[in-house]
Order: sequence, then structure tokens, then C-alpha cells
Amino acid sequence: MDEPTATGARTQPCGCPEGQALSRRSFLKIAAAAGALAGLVTEGLATRLAFAAAPYDGDVLVVLSLRGGFDGLQAIVPAGDPHYVDLRPNIAIPASTLIPLDATFGLHPAMAPLKPFWDAGLFGAVQAVGMAEPNRSHFSAMEEMERAAPGTSLRTGWIDRMLGLRDAGTPFQATQIGDGRAADAFTGPTPELAMYSVDSFGLDAAWDAEQRVLWETALEGVYRGAPEALAAPARVALQAMSTAATLQDLGYTPANGAS
Repeated sequence: MDEPTATGARTQPCGCPEGQALSRRSFLKIAAAAGALAGLVTEGLATRLAFAAAPYDGDVLVVLSLRGGFDGLQAIVPAGDPHYVDLRPNIAIPASTLIPLDATFGLHPAMAPLKPFWDAGLFGAVQAVGMAEPNRSHFSAMEEMERAAPGTSLRTGWIDRMLGLRDAGTPFQATQIGDGRAADAFTGPTPELAMYSVDSFGLDAAWDAEQRVLWETALEGVYRGAPEALAAPARVALQAMSTAATLQDLGYTPANGAS
């Protein structure tokens, strides 16, 4: 939804493919796409992005999810544990190449830039964390970790539940960057947002500012007077697109080099 496409001729005033007039079919297609986005927003990190709608001087939680591609025992290496080499005879990292952290652990040399943060007490590692009852399913395990409610019937995500304890905010109060499909941790009733990037977020048909205004005005008209169950998510989606468009027009640069 939020990766703009470049089909059709950009020089046409209405933005329609091959200069055709705006048809009911094409309009409904865009309206349906906006509805899908609205559903994503309600189902459903850069500091400046997350609080673009209002001043904020509090803490910001950044969650970096490395799904299945990060081996913790090769990053924070338990070189002082004799079983490490015994159980990983072919892939164990030689202790002589590690950056010492304490009597047991060493940092992988590729993670050397993190050492100053470790020394300053700003970076740490929590070892031996897992599920009490491993299910041996990669996907089910990810769902359980993001739900963070073992042994219960809860199906909402931990981020959504955490935000539900705060005063109501904009969808940018929790923003997922890198994927347009919200992670399970976002599942629930609290407004949140998922996008591939700030620059790519918007309507597929809105190639430029003029097109964006055209479609947003049309969609506002479609949902005006609609039942609140339909109007509310559409309104939230349009507000989120408006905020993202402002950042795009300003030439958004993540604060402090964050991505």
C-alpha cells in the first residue's frame, strides 16, 4: 500500500493511466487501498517521526527486531564457558579475536563500535532468555514472543497493550519502519502505524503533491457521514498520510543519524 507505483503517464492532469478520465472503478480501487491502510493503522522509529504531531521531550523506546538472522551466542560470546567450544566445534569464534567484556563473555570483533556504550553502562545483554515451553516452531515462537502473554488467552501484542496504558495519541506514537505489515506486537485496538519508509508512505496513485491533495480530498468525501466504525480508521489513515507528507516536503532527516 505505501510503496508508490509509477504506472501511467505522470504528465496527465488527473493522474489517470494513459490520460483516461477518472472512472468509478479506479476511484473505488484507490478507496479500497485506503481502507486497507486504515485497517493496518488500527490493527496494527525515529524520535522526530514518532512525535512529529506534537512536541515531546520524554523517553523513546526503539525495538530492533532481527528475525531469525541474529545468533546471540556469536555476538556476545560466552568464551569462558567450556561447553561453548565443545558444542560449536566448527563455528566457535576464537577467544583471542574477541573484545573482552568480563570473565565469561566477549564481544564479536564486528561489534567493536558498541564497546564504548558497554563501558559507559548504556549497552548490555540479557542471556539465556527464551520460552518456558519451546514449541520448536520459528513462526509460532515469534508470535508468542510478540504477544508476550504466555499461558493466557490474550491475543493482543505487548506494544499495543503498553500504549493502551497511556493517554490516547496519534498513530505515530508507535511506528514500525521497514515493513508495511505491522508486527504481531502491534496487534490490538490502539492506533499504530507500519510503513516501509517515510519517503514511500502514501497513496499509490498520489505521484506528487497535486495528486495527493486530489485523492485525499476525494477520500474525505467518501467517508464523510459514514458510520464511525468506517469513518474513524479512514480519518486516522488520512491524518497519518498528511503528517508523513509534511515530513517528505520538509526533506525529513532522522535525528542523530537514526534510521
